[in-house]
Parts: sequence; C-alpha cells; structure tokens
Amino acid sequence: MKELKVLSFFDGMACGAESLDRAGVPIASYHAAEIDKPAMAVAKWNFPHIQHIGDVCNVDPNDYLDTDLMFGGSPCQSFSIAGKKTGMTTNDGQIVDSLGKYLLLKSMGYGYDKSSLTYFNSSCIFWEFIRVYRAIKAVNPNVKFLLENVVNTQWEKFITRELGVEPIRINSSIFVPQNRDRYYWTDIMYIPMRTNHYPPKLSTIIPDAISGAGSRGVAQKNWVKTPDNPFKYKQKLTVRKDGIANCLTASAGITCRKYLSETGEIKVINIDQAEQLQGFPVGFTAAPGVSEYQRFKMLGNGWTIDVIAYFFQCLKFEIERKEQVLDFKS
Repeated sequence: MKELKVLSFFDGMACGAESLDRAGVPIASYHAAEIDKPAMAVAKWNFPHIQHIGDVCNVDPNDYLDTDLMFGGSPCQSFSIAGKKTGMTTNDGQIVDSLGKYLLLKSMGYGYDKSSLTYFNSSCIFWEFIRVYRAIKAVNPNVKFLLENVVNTQWEKFITRELGVEPIRINSSIFVPQNRDRYYWTDIMYIPMRTNHYPPKLSTIIPDAISGAGSRGVAQKNWVKTPDNPFKYKQKLTVRKDGIANCLTASAGITCRKYLSETGEIKVINIDQAEQLQGFPVGFTAAPGVSEYQRFKMLGNGWTIDVIAYFFQCLKFEIERKEQVLDFKS
C-alpha cells in the first residue's frame, strides 16, 4: 500500500506511531502536535522520524492539506469521572458547544493559561481538532480521521454531531487485562472484532496477581473536619472481581494502580507492568531524562496500542482493497 502522510494531534508519547507500526502501515511523514516535553522525548527516542510541530492551537491547516490520516485523543480531564466533569466550558461558566463560539472566545483572549482571568477547560481543545480537520477536509475529501475520548453521554453528542459518525465503544480489556472503556469516532471502514474469546487476565502479565485493586474516594457527609481529615473525605480499598486491572490514569497515580496477590497482599503495579497493560513493549517509555512519575503519567494519558492498531489494520485493508480495484480497472 502507499505510504501515508500523518497528522497527529495531542500526540503524547507517539501512541499513534507505535500503533501504525504495529499494524504494518507505511508512513511517508508523521507530524505531531504536542507540547509536553517528557512525552515528546519518549516519542523521539522511539521514532526519530517524528516531526514535532508545537501547540495544536497554533497549527495552520494550510501546511497539511495533503494529509492522508489525522488522529488524536483530545484531553478528557473535563469529561472524566476522575476530573471535575465540567466538560466543554470556560472557567466563567460558558458552554462551548460549537466551533464558531470557540473561535469567537479564542479571539477575545480565552486560552488554556489558568493564571488568566478567563480560560477554557481542557476538553475544549477538541475544537482545535475540528478547526484543522474541517479545513483539510474542505480541500482533501479523502482524508481519514480517528478521535478517541472517554465515555461521557452528556458531551458525546457534540463530538458526534461535529464528526458526523456515531462512536464505537471499545473496552481495552478485549485485548489487555485493563478496564479502559473508551469511545472512538472514525470514518475508517471498521470491521467489528470477534469477542467470543476469553479476555486476558492480569496474571498473564503479573503471574502472582488475582485481580486489580485500588483505593477510591468515599464521601462521608457526617465526617467532621480535623487536621487529619481537612476535606471530609476518606478512601476505601476495593478489589476487582473480574481478574483485570483498574484503568491506568494520569491523575490517580498509585491510588488505583494496585492488585491482590496470591499471598493475599495488596501490591503496586510497577512501570514495566503498566507499559504492558497499555500494549507497549517493556522499556518503551524509558527515554533518558524521563522520570518514572512522568512515565506513569503519559501511560495514563495514552492509548491502548492494541485497540488503535486494530483500527489501523482496518484502514490498511480498506486502502489495499481500493488499490487492488484500481489496478484491476487499469
């Protein structure tokens, strides 16, 4: 098949590049919009050919009109149950429900600097994906897209409306022993995967693991604030009953990243195991100068490689089939 020109938004540590490589999709160029330096270091360490292009807010779509594939996982912190669940709003309470409104507020000085008086919540940056995608699509109708985000029925309708396709809901546990429920919007010719096999258990990665565990916050209305409990909040340890790990997150850290061992101990999932839970080879995030904390954070922010690689395998099949038809006609 032909080599693809790729534009990756919110690229992180190059989950897209790893997934394309896993799927066997040849790449002509890979432009990545990202500003997180540790994630960029990991991306370059694994894929030196990546060309980083800076902040998504400053991307000029005219520079990428010949893009074959555009993808990204826009920040979910304002959607996720682990965040404040404020969605696509501004800090002063305005709902950002269209590209026009987003661009108007942006022209008025709204940005993502939380030290300013007015700013967008992080999930509003989805509109930057739409801004660039629409401009490319108007000139290049053959461009393909893939967008990922958390499952959130309140805001899903806006993304669906803008992209014109219903989301495909996939839990990463089909491929890896991790509970990671996500929506995927795409115009790639998706071939539903077979799910009649037994999903892998955590013990396939951690031999002595029985099931995932973690401490989650439990609000107590009748608790009294004390120096030891200033937020009227406590945590309760829970053990999963399905033999897989809790979802890896960027914010919860070690809190949910535990497991029950065969000896009855509650142990912590280490960095090598976390990489495997996201479908990466061990050591993928071990770029020089990147701390373990930063590695865990980018894994929590990242994609499950097996899921994205499956989408790209579908894309490869679609392109190769079209090429075969064209060869036959010629």
